[in-house]
Amino acid sequence: MTVNGAMSITDEENGIAAGDLILFSNPLGHAMQHVTSMVDARTVVFGASDSMNLNQRVAPAGTILHLQDTPGTYPTTTARRIWMITYFVDNTDATSPKLMRIINNGAARPVALDVEDLQFTFDLVDGYNNPSGVAEPPIGNSPAQIRKVNLSLTTRPREREQRTGRYQYQTLTTQVALRSLSFIDRYQ
Repeated sequence: MTVNGAMSITDEENGIAAGDLILFSNPLGHAMQHVTSMVDARTVVFGASDSMNLNQRVAPAGTILHLQDTPGTYPTTTARRIWMITYFVDNTDATSPKLMRIINNGAARPVALDVEDLQFTFDLVDGYNNPSGVAEPPIGNSPAQIRKVNLSLTTRPREREQRTGRYQYQTLTTQVALRSLSFIDRYQ
């Protein structure tokens, strides 16, 4: 991909770099590509042997080639950087589990130490029962019906409280509302 010279894509703090994900969108659809290298300040390379297997050219759908009008010709297309963020609990050291974060396909980095518990539950909208606080969609429902994610993270310090000899736990809870995942026509 070659960008307009007036655009700055090599900014030291926020520039495009190998490992970034770029979402291309036009009237024909969307395709995600994984940056494998930068040739210069204007040229981004999406090599076929990327570590996330996104830069495929022969897949039946979803490739950058499916966004062409005719071979080699694309309608007006936008490119946006996407951050795919993955969280998981690393319990390699059972005495001190860590909440880890991976951005795109980068290295895992600790976000929180001494994680005791991490729970996700979901609230769904199905037009009938609207299940809430479920760990996974009940039979007959699908992930596309999830409207809210409830998150609970419990941590503790490494040392016990001196006076009681017990750990003092801290729990963080939050809710994330999701939208635009599905459409229910209530007027059929």
